[in-house]
Amino acid sequence: MLNAAFLVVSGFMITLIVEQLHSRGTIRTEVARKTIHVVAGLIVAICPFFVSWNVILVGSIAFFLAVGLARWLKIFGSQHGINRITWGEFFFPLSVFSIVLVHPSRWVFVLAMLNLAIGDTVAALVGTKLGRSNSYKVFGQNKSVAGSLAFFAVSAGLVMITFALAPLGDTALLRTELLILPFVATLAENVGVYGLDNLFIPLAVVLLLA
Repeated sequence: MLNAAFLVVSGFMITLIVEQLHSRGTIRTEVARKTIHVVAGLIVAICPFFVSWNVILVGSIAFFLAVGLARWLKIFGSQHGINRITWGEFFFPLSVFSIVLVHPSRWVFVLAMLNLAIGDTVAALVGTKLGRSNSYKVFGQNKSVAGSLAFFAVSAGLVMITFALAPLGDTALLRTELLILPFVATLAENVGVYGLDNLFIPLAVVLLLA
């Protein structure tokens, strides 16, 4: 439980720091949102190496309730100061809860969460910077070729890194599905509008390798 408490406190402290920087105008809203997104994703990704799956399940439920309270009280300004509809902060803990129920190996869980934390963030930032001339609409929300290519590249890189680091006994990562995983994850990112990508990306990875 000490490990779990340390991870939670660390994430909370980083969130407070980011919120302070955002409230002072030091960092933009989208950067603040994605920073918290990455930090939360990275912390959750390493959780299976420190705590049990049951603890992660309970933590995801607590996270979901905390997000609802924060939105109701409008505590974290960076999470609500954007001019588009998104429920991503709710789908994030829901995705964690859902993929744990599939009972993936620890390394598959890591790969799923890193695709969400890093891939989705890079896609958003690259799309914002380079995607104006190549944007398109998916269910009324903006996507871009630049953002999708960035996500695909990150996903492919994460597959190679995870494959290199995972134990040889992890048979879930020794499969041909890994070759198509970046395509599937990129598709999930594209159709995951209104924050649903936080749910679709990890689920697509885990279900593909289940």
